[in-house]
Amino acid sequence: MKHTLLLALALSPALALAQPQMNNAGFETWQNLGTGTEEPTDWSSIKTADQLGTFAPQVCWRSADFHTGSFSVRLRTESALGGIAANGTLTCGRVHADFNPANGYVFTDAADAQWNQTMTSRPDSLVGWFKATPQPGDKGKVEAILHISNGQLPAGSTFPNWISRARWVAPTSTVGVWTRFSVPFTYYNGGTPSHILMVLTSGDSTVTQVGSESLYDDIALIYNVTPTPSVNSVALNGTDPALITVNYSTGGVPTTSTLFTAQLSDANGSFASPVNIGFIGSTSATGAISCSIPGNTPPGAGYRIRVTTPSAFYAPVSVPFTITGSAVVRVAAKVFLDGPYVSGTQLMNDNLRNLGIIPSVEPYTGIGYAHAGGGGESTTAPVLAVTGNNAIVDWVVLELRDKNNSATVLRTRSALVQRDGDVVDVDGVSSVPFTVAADNYFVAVRHRNHLGCMTATSIALSGTAAAVDFTNNATATFGTNARRVNGARSTLWTGNARRDNVVKYTGSNNDRDVILTAIGGTVPTATAAGYRIEDVNLDGTTKYAGGANDRDLILQVIGGTVPTATKLEQLP
Repeated sequence: MKHTLLLALALSPALALAQPQMNNAGFETWQNLGTGTEEPTDWSSIKTADQLGTFAPQVCWRSADFHTGSFSVRLRTESALGGIAANGTLTCGRVHADFNPANGYVFTDAADAQWNQTMTSRPDSLVGWFKATPQPGDKGKVEAILHISNGQLPAGSTFPNWISRARWVAPTSTVGVWTRFSVPFTYYNGGTPSHILMVLTSGDSTVTQVGSESLYDDIALIYNVTPTPSVNSVALNGTDPALITVNYSTGGVPTTSTLFTAQLSDANGSFASPVNIGFIGSTSATGAISCSIPGNTPPGAGYRIRVTTPSAFYAPVSVPFTITGSAVVRVAAKVFLDGPYVSGTQLMNDNLRNLGIIPSVEPYTGIGYAHAGGGGESTTAPVLAVTGNNAIVDWVVLELRDKNNSATVLRTRSALVQRDGDVVDVDGVSSVPFTVAADNYFVAVRHRNHLGCMTATSIALSGTAAAVDFTNNATATFGTNARRVNGARSTLWTGNARRDNVVKYTGSNNDRDVILTAIGGTVPTATAAGYRIEDVNLDGTTKYAGGANDRDLILQVIGGTVPTATKLEQLP
């Protein structure tokens, strides 16, 4: 038997192998066709036994009756010298024949490459396809061992070298159509094998009967892929994804880079329509997949996680997983910022977005705003690329305050405001979620250089988004003159360039001076470009003098005539 480098089954190209398999396990390539030593490449029969092969009958033939590919192997029990029944035998090792069949065995000849197949992986099971025409009471068998050093079947003195064994016995009745068989490996220890020894027969060892015949095709090794999630449950708030790591291990070291995909079942554990939560390409038998479980996944205790590959010979093992839900309420707020607002169109300008200077991560934590349960929100370039009425103008902050004490901020979240005033979550579409129980809350909105504003009364919030329209003149707000009435709409007062709770034009801690400082402090016609708090009209340029300057807006906010007047933020 000449050893070759074949390492593929004769299967559909779509089922590309990526794990260790036996050589020529589809029996597609053959040696010495038409002779008594006709054998599949990398396999041998009794005609090439270590002794007596010359006297042995031919028991192995190539067959054009196949499961896949073009050929299979046909084994038949024949009559040998003296009327002995010679079992149709095929092995990936070598046959040791004897005039007394009880003394025969197959063995791995580790010293000669043509009589062994190396294997250092630990498959879960052995599968294949067969047809059988046994004589009455007879039956074929398939047996394989993984071992170190010397190995043989029957074991003889080599049993201490065995790592595992798989043994399948065919039915005693005729099987006239290609039928799949499967049998698990039983592992005796945690060792790493050096070889695999397999034998396929047409009949039952030493009691086989002449005329028993079996066909075999597509022998394969199946490897489990077992996941170990970093946690066995997550709590979701209905919006934000849960990030976990799914570690995996398999007994078969990939022979080429393989895509391992972590999947989440439905709430009943079914993978009929799995959700892919992460993937990794790897040549390792173990790995860690960074995964993201969608935040809107319904709670349930019946979920399962598995790791799959494109190969049919990696078998995914699923493990239980639980998803719980945090209480979530949603707010669909609407607000206009006076700085970029255009009353004629009832839209805001999106100059900051056009200039590409809106940060992808919320700016409020960086300027000292104390979040409560929020902070660190981030968006993506596609969200900031949207144009038209839904174009992003800037970041804002929504606050939920205690219904019994509106000065107590319970939850905050940074969000995005669009040109038409809609305040949306970081995906640029959704209403804004808060992980609190359904209840009544005061709702406040803040901006980094506009004065904040709050509802006059607490509002019932639940998982269904509640509309809070600060642009509507009829919406009651806390305090006195909390918004600027701008025709048919209301806007937040601009000019809070110092980011405190008051807009001032003169006197200590006024907002006009910080604009002058921002442009250099000496040349009033200088400007400063960029995403700055002092840019109170949000056009991307901080200006102290000239057209469209930021200083004049401060004077307008305080009344336009008495420079010592102020505008106080109406928040408790």
